[in-house]
Amino acid sequence: LVEERGLAQVSDESLIASAVATVLDASPGEVARYLAGEDKVIKFLMGQVMRALKGKGEAQIVQRLLTEQIDARRG
Repeated sequence: LVEERGLAQVSDESLIASAVATVLDASPGEVARYLAGEDKVIKFLMGQVMRALKGKGEAQIVQRLLTEQIDARRG
């Protein structure tokens, strides 16, 4: 029933990572603010990723991949 109605959570890390990369590329100002210490910006970015995944992304994976990809952009 869950699959039939399209209610299953997305836990495919490659799919989530792609959505995260797209959101980060589209939000350089927010990424810079996060890197400058504004931790609350992560909630905005997470919301954008969840929107891209139509609310079906597994939150823990989304948050982990967000922080990993932002950390990779520090250099």
